Amino acid sequence: MQQLNDWYGTTVKIGVASDHGGYNKKNDLVDYLKTKGLDVVDCGPHSLDPRDDYPQFACRVARGIVRGDLTCGILLCRTGIGMSIAANRFHGIRAALVSTVERALASRDHNAANILVTGGDTMTEQEIRDVIDTWLATPYSDEARHTRRLQGLEYESYDDIAAVRCVDPEMAAVLDREIAR
Repeated sequence: MQQLNDWYGTTVKIGVASDHGGYNKKNDLVDYLKTKGLDVVDCGPHSLDPRDDYPQFACRVARGIVRGDLTCGILLCRTGIGMSIAANRFHGIRAALVSTVERALASRDHNAANILVTGGDTMTEQEIRDVIDTWLATPYSDEARHTRRLQGLEYESYDDIAAVRCVDPEMAAVLDREIAR
């Protein structure tokens, strides 16, 4: 199981990605973050293609964080819902779908979110910048109640035999019985 780590106060390397629905706003956002002196990795797409799919781009950012190549991430698509679902499939990822400054603050303060997800269709460029600025400037509170909840999330959602479960359910059942024993 992974220990709770927060990126605030460290040198950050931010992965930014979208699908075709957030493509133009993603490009603007990458430029904006670079003007703030941040280390930004554009995780795609690198051209506008209406046939692209959000999972590959969301997973690129989430996988980068899990592997330690990225510190945190920002994802944009039309609603943000698909990107949130894709990113949160990775253990240790806390992707928060955020549309207001107040929720950006809570996602960091209460949940130590390591990916901010927002909808490209629902917010202006300035609203997105305000949300992201708040998100980047907010540390995790480290309050005991929030830490307890996040540790519980890590414990309750951890499945060390998930890969076996997908390819050999019978073997997974044997392992589950052994773990219970």
